[in-house]
Amino acid sequence: MKKLILFFLITITSCAMAAEKARSFNKTLSLLCRENGVKAEAVEAFYVKHLPQRFKELQQSFKPDVDMEEFMMNLEPAVELYVEYLMLKEQDEELALLMVKIEVKEFAAEGSGGRIRELKEQLRKNKSAALKKEISVLEKKLNQQLSDIFDLKLKVRAREIKVMEDQIAELKRVNALRLKMRRDLLKIRFLQLSGEGDALEW
Repeated sequence: MKKLILFFLITITSCAMAAEKARSFNKTLSLLCRENGVKAEAVEAFYVKHLPQRFKELQQSFKPDVDMEEFMMNLEPAVELYVEYLMLKEQDEELALLMVKIEVKEFAAEGSGGRIRELKEQLRKNKSAALKKEISVLEKKLNQQLSDIFDLKLKVRAREIKVMEDQIAELKRVNALRLKMRRDLLKIRFLQLSGEGDALEW
């Protein structure tokens, strides 16, 4: 019976600690979000949808003895990514989605790279064929992930170039129109500067 009571107390204590930790994490996230003009719930929903593992890691990195300045430096880029996504989405939704895909794949590639390093460290201590095979499989996976990221970044650049080309085409069109209307524009400006601008009123 004593063991059951002890287990019950430990469970209640750890649940209370987890709830307090979550409140502290949420409070910190809310503060950063307020500074960036976004809602913490929206940032959380964005990460749960696109980068759930990254959000989970951020939550787990918040410990009672955490250096708050260091934690804020880790959390701030996560909020900034969401703000960047929102700004980009207003201009070009497809480009914003490409950016998210790149972030998701970058995060996965970092995970693969970290796992490869861990396994190589184990391999130094234990020359196992199974470890070599697992490293080989992960290296192929990492190569594919990097190839996917590179292709997505090329798509982003191609889209950015298209936007710039459209802007240049518009500038050329306006410049050609101004050249065609040169005499009229010069006359208008002459009238404005010589004090006859009232004649231009509609």
